[in-house]
Amino acid sequence: MKLNYQLIENKDDNDLNKLLNYHNLPEIKKFISLSEGFFDYVINNENVFYYKVMIDNELVGGLQIEKDNSVIYLALWVKPEKQHRGIATCLLEDVLNEKFVKFNKVIVSIDKDNQTSIALFTKIGFKHTKQEDELIYFEYKK
Repeated sequence: MKLNYQLIENKDDNDLNKLLNYHNLPEIKKFISLSEGFFDYVINNENVFYYKVMIDNELVGGLQIEKDNSVIYLALWVKPEKQHRGIATCLLEDVLNEKFVKFNKVIVSIDKDNQTSIALFTKIGFKHTKQEDELIYFEYKK
């Protein structure tokens, strides 16, 4: 599967409204919510990156990477109608192959009720490190 990634670099991006609408879908919002001014934060922070995930010019998901030295914090989503087709697996493989940034460790926090994501990250090689309230933390070390 060939995924294309487009970095959100300014507020004039034509897909910002689409991204916000997808983030407001109940299936996505219950696990990943964006604060007001999120894209301002992304655009104005040199250590935070948000990529549109595209297949054949169709927006199919999003990827957020926040870099802190050699550690990256990761969040991703795939459109509900495109889930269970290998997109998230392919996306994670691209992250782990350092397509975006070099790292020594990747950290994700996953809602304890998001069994699909927990299974995905475990399958890819992430290890459970701790749980705080509803969030389970996983790490991947090189």
